[in-house]
Amino acid sequence: MLDPAVEIAPVSPVVALESPVVLAGIVNSVSVAYSTLFAHFGQFAQGRRRAEDRKRKEEHYLNILIKVDVHSIGTNSIVDRLLASPAPYVMTKSWVTVVTTASYAIGAKVLSASLSHCKSQYPLLVLATEALPADARTHLLEFGLEVRTVEPLLLDSVAAGANRAAFAEAGNKLRAFALTEFETLGLLDADTLVTQNIDHLLAHDTHGGVGVDVDQLAIAFACTCNNRRKPFYPREWTVENCGHTRFSQTDTYSHTPPFTHLSRLTATNDVALNSGVMVFRPSDKVCGDIEQFVRTNRETVQSYVFPDQQILQDVFQDRVRILPWFYNALKVLRVCHKPLWDNGASNTRVNVVHYIHEKPWSRRCESIAFPNNLPAWDADAEFQVDPSHAWWWWAHDNLLSREHQWVDE
Repeated sequence: MLDPAVEIAPVSPVVALESPVVLAGIVNSVSVAYSTLFAHFGQFAQGRRRAEDRKRKEEHYLNILIKVDVHSIGTNSIVDRLLASPAPYVMTKSWVTVVTTASYAIGAKVLSASLSHCKSQYPLLVLATEALPADARTHLLEFGLEVRTVEPLLLDSVAAGANRAAFAEAGNKLRAFALTEFETLGLLDADTLVTQNIDHLLAHDTHGGVGVDVDQLAIAFACTCNNRRKPFYPREWTVENCGHTRFSQTDTYSHTPPFTHLSRLTATNDVALNSGVMVFRPSDKVCGDIEQFVRTNRETVQSYVFPDQQILQDVFQDRVRILPWFYNALKVLRVCHKPLWDNGASNTRVNVVHYIHEKPWSRRCESIAFPNNLPAWDADAEFQVDPSHAWWWWAHDNLLSREHQWVDE
Protein backbone atom coordinates (compact mmCIF):
# COMPACT_ATOMS: atom_id res chain seq x y z
CA MET A 1 0.00 0.00 0.00
CA LEU A 2 1.00 3.61 -0.25
CA ASP A 3 3.55 4.45 2.42
CA PRO A 4 2.99 7.87 4.05
CA ALA A 5 6.68 8.06 5.00
CA VAL A 6 7.96 8.45 1.45
CA GLU A 7 7.79 11.59 -0.67
CA ILE A 8 8.11 11.53 -4.43
CA ALA A 9 9.84 14.43 -6.14
CA PRO A 10 9.31 15.32 -9.80
CA VAL A 11 10.92 12.75 -12.04
CA SER A 12 13.74 14.93 -13.34
CA PRO A 13 13.93 18.61 -12.35
CA VAL A 14 15.74 20.84 -14.82
CA VAL A 15 18.98 22.43 -13.62
CA ALA A 16 19.42 26.03 -14.73
CA LEU A 17 22.44 26.75 -16.93
CA GLU A 18 23.72 29.97 -15.45
CA SER A 19 27.20 30.22 -16.99
CA PRO A 20 27.69 31.00 -20.72
CA VAL A 21 31.06 29.25 -20.53
CA VAL A 22 29.40 26.11 -19.19
CA LEU A 23 26.72 26.31 -21.87
CA ALA A 24 29.37 26.64 -24.58
CA GLY A 25 31.15 23.61 -23.19
CA ILE A 26 27.96 21.59 -23.44
CA VAL A 27 27.32 22.70 -27.02
CA ASN A 28 30.87 21.75 -28.04
CA SER A 29 30.39 18.34 -26.43
CA VAL A 30 27.05 17.52 -28.04
CA SER A 31 28.45 16.32 -31.37
CA VAL A 32 30.94 14.03 -29.65
CA ALA A 33 28.26 12.75 -27.29
CA TYR A 34 25.80 12.01 -30.09
CA SER A 35 28.33 10.22 -32.28
CA THR A 36 29.47 8.06 -29.37
CA LEU A 37 25.92 7.43 -28.21
CA PHE A 38 24.44 6.31 -31.50
CA ALA A 39 27.48 4.21 -32.37
CA HIS A 40 27.03 2.45 -29.03
CA PHE A 41 23.34 1.72 -29.63
CA GLY A 42 23.60 1.16 -33.38
CA GLN A 43 22.84 -2.53 -33.00
CA PHE A 44 19.39 -1.70 -31.66
CA ALA A 45 18.62 0.91 -34.28
CA GLN A 46 19.02 -1.33 -37.32
CA GLY A 47 15.67 -1.68 -39.02
CA ARG A 48 13.70 -0.28 -36.06
CA ARG A 49 14.07 3.42 -36.19
CA ARG A 50 11.99 5.58 -38.43
CA ALA A 51 12.71 9.25 -39.01
CA GLU A 52 10.22 10.45 -36.41
CA ASP A 53 11.61 8.01 -33.84
CA ARG A 54 15.12 9.36 -34.33
CA LYS A 55 13.92 12.92 -33.79
CA ARG A 56 12.12 11.93 -30.58
CA LYS A 57 15.15 10.08 -29.26
CA GLU A 58 17.49 12.94 -30.06
CA GLU A 59 15.18 15.27 -28.15
CA HIS A 60 15.21 12.80 -25.25
CA TYR A 61 18.99 12.86 -25.02
CA LEU A 62 19.15 16.61 -25.55
CA ASN A 63 16.87 16.94 -22.53
CA ILE A 64 19.36 14.84 -20.57
CA LEU A 65 22.19 17.10 -21.73
CA ILE A 66 20.54 20.27 -20.48
CA LYS A 67 19.84 18.63 -17.11
CA VAL A 68 23.49 17.67 -16.48
CA ASP A 69 24.93 19.04 -13.24
CA VAL A 70 26.78 22.23 -14.25
CA HIS A 71 29.60 21.43 -11.81
CA SER A 72 30.59 18.21 -13.59
CA ILE A 73 30.65 19.30 -17.22
CA GLY A 74 33.01 17.64 -19.67
CA THR A 75 32.87 15.44 -22.73
CA ASN A 76 33.50 12.23 -20.82
CA SER A 77 30.98 13.16 -18.14
CA ILE A 78 28.27 13.82 -20.72
CA VAL A 79 28.97 10.64 -22.66
CA ASP A 80 29.00 8.57 -19.48
CA ARG A 81 25.67 10.00 -18.39
CA LEU A 82 24.10 9.39 -21.79
CA LEU A 83 25.34 5.82 -22.01
CA ALA A 84 24.19 5.13 -18.46
CA SER A 85 20.70 6.49 -19.16
CA PRO A 86 17.94 4.14 -20.37
CA ALA A 87 17.52 4.30 -24.14
CA PRO A 88 13.86 4.97 -24.93
CA TYR A 89 13.74 2.53 -27.82
CA VAL A 90 14.88 -0.46 -25.76
CA MET A 91 12.03 0.09 -23.28
CA THR A 92 9.53 -2.48 -24.52
CA LYS A 93 6.91 -1.99 -21.80
CA SER A 94 5.30 1.16 -20.46
CA TRP A 95 2.28 2.63 -18.74
CA VAL A 96 0.31 5.08 -20.85
CA THR A 97 -2.42 7.61 -20.10
CA VAL A 98 -4.40 10.14 -22.12
CA VAL A 99 -4.57 13.82 -21.14
CA THR A 100 -6.65 16.39 -23.02
CA THR A 101 -7.51 18.94 -20.29
CA ALA A 102 -5.69 20.81 -17.53
CA SER A 103 -7.62 18.95 -14.83
CA TYR A 104 -6.59 15.58 -16.21
CA ALA A 105 -3.00 16.83 -16.30
CA ILE A 106 -3.00 17.03 -12.50
CA GLY A 107 -4.53 13.56 -12.47
CA ALA A 108 -1.66 12.29 -14.61
CA LYS A 109 0.92 13.79 -12.25
CA VAL A 110 -0.68 12.14 -9.22
CA LEU A 111 -0.94 8.87 -11.17
CA SER A 112 2.75 9.05 -12.13
CA ALA A 113 3.74 9.83 -8.54
CA SER A 114 1.71 6.89 -7.25
CA LEU A 115 3.42 4.55 -9.74
CA SER A 116 6.82 5.79 -8.60
CA HIS A 117 5.80 5.55 -4.96
CA CYS A 118 4.86 1.91 -5.51
CA LYS A 119 8.28 1.36 -7.14
CA SER A 120 7.13 0.63 -10.67
CA GLN A 121 10.07 0.07 -12.99
CA TYR A 122 8.14 1.31 -16.01
CA PRO A 123 7.61 4.96 -17.07
CA LEU A 124 4.30 6.69 -17.70
CA LEU A 125 3.83 7.97 -21.25
CA VAL A 126 1.30 10.78 -21.71
CA LEU A 127 -0.67 10.93 -24.95
CA ALA A 128 -2.06 14.38 -25.69
CA THR A 129 -3.75 16.10 -28.58
CA GLU A 130 -3.29 19.62 -29.86
CA ALA A 131 -6.28 20.58 -27.72
CA LEU A 132 -4.27 20.27 -24.50
CA PRO A 133 -3.51 23.80 -23.22
CA ALA A 134 0.13 24.80 -23.58
CA ASP A 135 0.59 25.53 -19.87
CA ALA A 136 -0.75 22.09 -18.92
CA ARG A 137 1.66 20.48 -21.38
CA THR A 138 4.52 22.52 -19.91
CA HIS A 139 3.64 21.43 -16.37
CA LEU A 140 3.70 17.77 -17.42
CA LEU A 141 7.09 18.19 -19.09
CA GLU A 142 8.50 20.02 -16.07
CA PHE A 143 7.30 17.14 -13.92
CA GLY A 144 9.49 14.87 -16.04
CA LEU A 145 6.82 13.09 -18.05
CA GLU A 146 7.15 12.33 -21.74
CA VAL A 147 4.24 13.98 -23.57
CA ARG A 148 3.55 12.72 -27.06
CA THR A 149 1.12 14.52 -29.35
CA VAL A 150 -1.08 12.09 -31.25
CA GLU A 151 -3.78 12.34 -33.87
CA PRO A 152 -6.99 10.84 -32.46
CA LEU A 153 -8.82 8.10 -34.25
CA LEU A 154 -11.47 10.05 -36.17
CA LEU A 155 -14.47 8.71 -34.30
CA ASP A 156 -16.04 12.16 -34.24
CA SER A 157 -16.98 11.56 -37.87
CA VAL A 158 -19.60 9.09 -36.67
CA ALA A 159 -20.53 10.94 -33.48
CA ALA A 160 -23.97 12.41 -33.09
CA GLY A 161 -25.28 15.14 -30.82
CA ALA A 162 -24.25 15.08 -27.18
CA ASN A 163 -21.99 12.06 -27.64
CA ARG A 164 -19.40 13.99 -29.64
CA ALA A 165 -17.16 14.58 -26.61
CA ALA A 166 -17.31 10.89 -25.67
CA PHE A 167 -16.32 9.90 -29.21
CA ALA A 168 -13.42 12.34 -29.20
CA GLU A 169 -12.13 10.87 -25.93
CA ALA A 170 -12.56 7.36 -27.32
CA GLY A 171 -10.53 8.27 -30.39
CA ASN A 172 -7.68 9.54 -28.23
CA LYS A 173 -7.60 6.39 -26.11
CA LEU A 174 -7.85 3.93 -29.00
CA ARG A 175 -4.84 5.56 -30.65
CA ALA A 176 -2.69 3.86 -27.99
CA PHE A 177 -3.13 0.59 -29.87
CA ALA A 178 -0.96 2.06 -32.65
CA LEU A 179 2.13 2.51 -30.44
CA THR A 180 3.86 -0.47 -32.01
CA GLU A 181 7.34 0.44 -30.74
CA PHE A 182 6.18 -1.08 -27.44
CA GLU A 183 5.77 -4.79 -26.90
CA THR A 184 3.23 -4.40 -24.08
CA LEU A 185 1.33 -1.39 -22.76
CA GLY A 186 -0.73 -0.89 -19.64
CA LEU A 187 -3.25 1.91 -20.13
CA LEU A 188 -4.32 3.72 -16.97
CA ASP A 189 -6.89 6.50 -17.07
CA ALA A 190 -5.64 9.77 -15.59
CA ASP A 191 -8.36 9.54 -12.92
CA THR A 192 -6.85 6.37 -11.45
CA LEU A 193 -4.54 5.98 -8.46
CA VAL A 194 -2.11 3.08 -8.05
CA THR A 195 -1.91 1.85 -4.45
CA GLN A 196 0.29 -1.23 -4.87
CA ASN A 197 2.94 -2.30 -7.36
CA ILE A 198 1.26 -3.67 -10.48
CA ASP A 199 4.26 -4.27 -12.73
CA HIS A 200 3.30 -7.94 -12.98
CA LEU A 201 0.40 -6.88 -15.20
CA LEU A 202 2.94 -6.20 -17.93
CA ALA A 203 4.92 -9.40 -17.38
CA HIS A 204 4.59 -12.54 -19.47
CA ASP A 205 2.45 -15.30 -18.03
CA THR A 206 5.56 -17.39 -17.39
CA HIS A 207 6.60 -14.70 -14.90
CA GLY A 208 3.27 -14.41 -13.10
CA GLY A 209 1.81 -11.79 -15.43
CA VAL A 210 -1.24 -11.45 -17.63
CA GLY A 211 0.63 -12.66 -20.69
CA VAL A 212 -1.71 -11.20 -23.32
CA ASP A 213 -1.11 -12.30 -26.88
CA VAL A 214 -0.93 -9.77 -29.69
CA ASP A 215 -4.63 -10.19 -30.46
CA GLN A 216 -5.88 -10.19 -26.86
CA LEU A 217 -7.04 -7.53 -24.42
CA ALA A 218 -6.93 -7.70 -20.62
CA ILE A 219 -9.62 -5.47 -19.13
CA ALA A 220 -12.01 -5.35 -16.16
CA PHE A 221 -15.78 -5.27 -15.94
CA ALA A 222 -17.75 -2.06 -15.78
CA CYS A 223 -20.29 -1.67 -13.00
CA THR A 224 -23.69 -1.58 -14.68
CA CYS A 225 -25.80 -1.45 -11.52
CA ASN A 226 -26.65 2.21 -12.22
CA ASN A 227 -27.58 2.87 -8.61
CA ARG A 228 -28.10 6.57 -9.40
CA ARG A 229 -30.54 5.67 -12.21
CA LYS A 230 -28.81 7.80 -14.82
CA PRO A 231 -31.27 8.02 -17.73
CA PHE A 232 -28.66 8.01 -20.51
CA TYR A 233 -27.18 4.65 -19.46
CA PRO A 234 -28.10 1.68 -21.68
CA ARG A 235 -31.32 -0.11 -20.74
CA GLU A 236 -29.47 -3.36 -20.19
CA TRP A 237 -27.33 -1.76 -17.47
CA THR A 238 -28.91 -3.47 -14.48
CA VAL A 239 -27.69 -5.17 -11.31
CA GLU A 240 -28.46 -8.57 -12.81
CA ASN A 241 -26.35 -7.92 -15.92
CA CYS A 242 -23.37 -6.49 -14.05
CA GLY A 243 -20.22 -8.54 -14.46
CA HIS A 244 -19.32 -7.92 -10.83
CA THR A 245 -22.64 -9.54 -9.86
CA ARG A 246 -22.43 -12.49 -12.22
CA PHE A 247 -18.81 -13.47 -11.62
CA SER A 248 -18.00 -12.26 -8.10
CA GLN A 249 -18.17 -15.78 -6.65
CA THR A 250 -15.83 -17.40 -9.16
CA ASP A 251 -12.33 -18.33 -8.09
CA THR A 252 -10.80 -16.83 -11.22
CA TYR A 253 -12.43 -13.45 -10.68
CA SER A 254 -11.30 -13.01 -7.10
CA HIS A 255 -7.94 -14.69 -7.55
CA THR A 256 -4.73 -12.89 -6.74
CA PRO A 257 -1.52 -13.06 -8.80
CA PRO A 258 -0.04 -15.04 -10.47
CA PHE A 259 -2.54 -15.12 -13.31
CA THR A 260 -1.83 -18.62 -14.50
CA HIS A 261 -5.49 -19.27 -15.25
CA LEU A 262 -6.84 -15.82 -16.10
CA SER A 263 -7.80 -16.99 -19.58
CA ARG A 264 -10.56 -19.22 -18.17
CA LEU A 265 -12.80 -16.19 -17.75
CA THR A 266 -13.74 -14.41 -20.96
CA ALA A 267 -16.24 -11.66 -21.58
CA THR A 268 -19.48 -12.07 -23.47
CA ASN A 269 -21.22 -9.37 -25.45
CA ASP A 270 -23.87 -8.82 -22.77
CA VAL A 271 -21.35 -7.97 -20.02
CA ALA A 272 -20.01 -4.41 -20.16
CA LEU A 273 -16.33 -3.56 -19.81
CA ASN A 274 -14.51 -0.54 -18.37
CA SER A 275 -11.44 0.70 -20.25
CA GLY A 276 -9.88 2.61 -17.34
CA VAL A 277 -7.24 -0.11 -16.90
CA MET A 278 -6.17 -2.25 -19.85
CA VAL A 279 -3.19 -4.40 -20.85
CA PHE A 280 -2.55 -5.07 -24.53
CA ARG A 281 0.11 -5.51 -27.17
CA PRO A 282 -0.08 -2.73 -29.77
CA SER A 283 -0.13 -3.81 -33.39
CA ASP A 284 -0.95 -2.40 -36.80
CA LYS A 285 -3.44 -5.23 -37.27
CA VAL A 286 -5.44 -4.45 -34.14
CA CYS A 287 -5.44 -0.73 -34.93
CA GLY A 288 -6.61 -1.53 -38.46
CA ASP A 289 -9.35 -3.81 -37.10
CA ILE A 290 -10.62 -0.98 -34.90
CA GLU A 291 -10.69 1.51 -37.76
CA GLN A 292 -12.33 -1.02 -40.09
CA PHE A 293 -15.04 -1.81 -37.53
CA VAL A 294 -15.85 1.88 -37.07
CA ARG A 295 -16.05 2.45 -40.84
CA THR A 296 -18.25 -0.55 -41.57
CA ASN A 297 -20.58 -0.30 -38.55
CA ARG A 298 -21.38 3.40 -38.57
CA GLU A 299 -24.98 3.17 -37.33
CA THR A 300 -24.11 0.70 -34.58
CA VAL A 301 -21.20 2.80 -33.37
CA GLN A 302 -23.36 5.95 -33.37
CA SER A 303 -25.64 4.33 -30.78
CA TYR A 304 -22.83 3.69 -28.30
CA VAL A 305 -22.92 5.55 -24.98
CA PHE A 306 -19.38 4.47 -24.07
CA PRO A 307 -17.81 4.13 -27.53
CA ASP A 308 -14.26 3.10 -26.67
CA GLN A 309 -15.40 0.32 -24.35
CA GLN A 310 -18.12 -0.95 -26.65
CA ILE A 311 -15.90 -0.82 -29.76
CA LEU A 312 -13.17 -2.78 -27.99
CA GLN A 313 -15.70 -5.38 -26.89
CA ASP A 314 -16.93 -5.77 -30.47
CA VAL A 315 -13.44 -5.93 -31.96
CA PHE A 316 -11.85 -8.32 -29.46
CA GLN A 317 -14.97 -10.37 -28.60
CA ASP A 318 -13.86 -13.75 -27.17
CA ARG A 319 -10.24 -12.58 -27.11
CA VAL A 320 -10.97 -10.41 -24.05
CA ARG A 321 -9.37 -11.56 -20.80
CA ILE A 322 -10.97 -10.26 -17.61
CA LEU A 323 -8.82 -8.63 -14.95
CA PRO A 324 -9.88 -9.12 -11.32
CA TRP A 325 -11.89 -6.21 -9.96
CA PHE A 326 -9.12 -4.88 -7.72
CA TYR A 327 -7.03 -3.80 -10.74
CA ASN A 328 -9.79 -1.40 -11.74
CA ALA A 329 -11.53 -0.79 -8.42
CA LEU A 330 -14.29 1.57 -9.52
CA LYS A 331 -15.12 3.71 -6.51
CA VAL A 332 -18.83 2.86 -6.85
CA LEU A 333 -18.04 -0.78 -6.05
CA ARG A 334 -17.79 0.19 -2.36
CA VAL A 335 -21.55 0.79 -2.49
CA CYS A 336 -22.87 -1.37 -5.32
CA HIS A 337 -20.74 -4.41 -4.45
CA LYS A 338 -19.77 -3.82 -0.84
CA PRO A 339 -19.16 -7.51 0.02
CA LEU A 340 -16.75 -7.77 -2.92
CA TRP A 341 -14.80 -4.69 -1.83
CA ASP A 342 -14.77 -5.67 1.85
CA ASN A 343 -13.76 -9.28 1.16
CA GLY A 344 -10.27 -9.79 2.53
CA ALA A 345 -8.41 -7.29 4.68
CA SER A 346 -10.78 -4.41 4.04
CA ASN A 347 -9.26 -2.21 1.31
CA THR A 348 -5.80 -3.77 1.23
CA ARG A 349 -6.54 -5.82 -1.89
CA VAL A 350 -7.25 -2.75 -3.99
CA ASN A 351 -4.40 -2.18 -6.46
CA VAL A 352 -5.83 0.61 -8.60
CA VAL A 353 -8.65 2.97 -7.60
CA HIS A 354 -10.65 4.39 -10.50
CA TYR A 355 -12.43 7.68 -9.80
CA ILE A 356 -15.30 7.50 -12.26
CA HIS A 357 -17.99 10.19 -12.16
CA GLU A 358 -16.99 13.11 -9.90
CA LYS A 359 -13.22 13.60 -9.89
CA PRO A 360 -11.26 14.04 -6.67
CA TRP A 361 -9.79 17.35 -7.83
CA SER A 362 -13.26 18.86 -8.31
CA ARG A 363 -13.46 19.61 -4.58
CA ARG A 364 -11.16 19.01 -1.67
CA CYS A 365 -11.86 16.42 1.01
CA GLU A 366 -12.14 17.65 4.58
CA SER A 367 -10.13 14.67 5.83
CA ILE A 368 -6.93 13.70 4.01
CA ALA A 369 -5.71 10.24 4.94
CA PHE A 370 -4.89 6.82 3.61
CA PRO A 371 -6.52 4.41 6.06
CA ASN A 372 -7.12 0.72 5.52
CA ASN A 373 -10.76 1.25 6.42
CA LEU A 374 -12.49 4.18 4.79
CA PRO A 375 -15.42 5.96 6.46
CA ALA A 376 -18.91 4.83 5.60
CA TRP A 377 -20.51 6.27 2.50
CA ASP A 378 -24.18 7.17 2.39
CA ALA A 379 -25.24 6.04 -1.06
CA ASP A 380 -28.33 8.26 -0.91
CA ALA A 381 -26.37 11.44 -0.21
CA GLU A 382 -26.07 12.85 -3.72
CA PHE A 383 -23.49 15.51 -2.91
CA GLN A 384 -21.39 13.74 -0.30
CA VAL A 385 -17.72 13.51 -1.25
CA ASP A 386 -16.77 9.87 -1.73
CA PRO A 387 -14.44 8.99 1.17
CA SER A 388 -12.11 7.23 -1.28
CA HIS A 389 -11.19 10.70 -2.57
CA ALA A 390 -9.16 11.03 0.63
CA TRP A 391 -6.70 8.55 -0.90
CA TRP A 392 -6.18 10.73 -3.96
CA TRP A 393 -5.76 13.89 -1.89
CA TRP A 394 -3.29 12.14 0.40
CA ALA A 395 -1.21 11.21 -2.67
CA HIS A 396 -1.56 14.74 -4.04
CA ASP A 397 -0.43 16.43 -0.83
CA ASN A 398 2.34 13.99 0.06
CA LEU A 399 3.76 12.87 -3.28
CA LEU A 400 3.78 16.15 -5.21
CA SER A 401 5.96 19.12 -4.41
CA ARG A 402 4.06 22.37 -3.91
CA GLU A 403 4.78 23.81 -7.36
CA HIS A 404 3.13 20.78 -9.00
CA GLN A 405 -0.02 20.72 -6.87
CA TRP A 406 -3.52 21.47 -8.06
CA VAL A 407 -4.70 25.07 -8.16
CA ASP A 408 -8.44 25.36 -8.71
CA GLU A 409 -8.85 28.34 -11.00
